[in-house]
Amino acid sequence: MNDKHEIELFKGVTCEVITYYQPKEDKTYDYPGCDEEFYIEQVLVNGEDITECLTAEFVESLLDDIKAGIQDSEPDYEAMAEDRAYSRRSRYE
Repeated sequence: MNDKHEIELFKGVTCEVITYYQPKEDKTYDYPGCDEEFYIEQVLVNGEDITECLTAEFVESLLDDIKAGIQDSEPDYEAMAEDRAYSRRSRYE
């Protein structure tokens, strides 16, 4: 699954970072499973791919920033499910 993230590289210079995410899939009887993957495919500035111009450390820092932003904004699905379950139970009490 690909996602696009807008990040300010430098003051006044924003880029579009295209990431790839593959969630972990468990091993089954007939499927070997796979590990979680999350990496940057491209860094675009004004539509131009500048990924090759960036150091590996810089790309890794961009990825860390994206991960931090995702964790801050990701909904807590488990808490939402618990709230819905409580709401359903309270209707019948």
